[in-house]
Order: sequence, then C-alpha cells, then structure tokens
Amino acid sequence: MDERIIKSEIAMLKLQQRALEKNVIVCKPTVEGQRYDCVLDFEGSLKRAQVKYAGFRSYKECSGVVLINLVQIKGKGKTTPYLSSEIDFLMIYLAPKDVICCFDKRQFENKKKIRVRYELTKNKTKIVVPFYTDFIW
Repeated sequence: MDERIIKSEIAMLKLQQRALEKNVIVCKPTVEGQRYDCVLDFEGSLKRAQVKYAGFRSYKECSGVVLINLVQIKGKGKTTPYLSSEIDFLMIYLAPKDVICCFDKRQFENKKKIRVRYELTKNKTKIVVPFYTDFIW
C-alpha cells in the first residue's frame, strides 16, 4: 500500500480517537475528492476539516520543525491553496509528539505551506516558527 495513504489513514484514526475523547462526532463524506476530509460535529455546530499527517522529516535540515504542504495540485501543475470557504479547520496529526493540532483560517488560508516546531531550538534563538503546544486539540 502507498505510504501516503497509510499516513493519511493514521492521521484520520488519531483524529477520530481524539474526537471521541472530546465527545465530538466525526462524519466522513461518502464521495471522495472534497476539499475537506471530514465534518466535525461540536454539539450541533458542523465544521469542515482537512486532516494532514506531519512526520519526522525535518524542514531544510532544521531539526524539530516539520513542513506541511497545503496545496492541491490540479491539472498542468496548478496549485490551489485551501480557503476558509472550503474548510474551517486544518487538523494535523503531529507524529513526533503523537498529538492533534488544530489550525484555523488565520494560520492556513491562502498559504501553500506552514511550518510547525515541535522541539525547542538547540541554539536558544528566538522561535519564529509556531510551536505545536499553541495548537494542541
């Protein structure tokens, strides 16, 4: 099986587990190809979520940072970033910490990529990349 499919399924299962712990219902579309992977039911308030897996591969040799690609590649290489009219939340399973992080439109709208730091910098410089603890769901 394709590794990307396995990782996306792991991310979805981790999201479903966390949702169950928080008493949130997860609904999946019956048709593939939607910009969202699931709908989260927060006591009657429905929110569309895109689910991503962020693994152990570091960003540009920078340890403790992962890069999450936020574009869908369409015909002829055209990329389409996520819009708040398509999804309400970006839910990322951060594998190195085994947590789900929740990002709202301020963090993802019209962006092609986002970076998330999961370890403190080794040289104690100021952290400019968002730290994962600010987004744990």
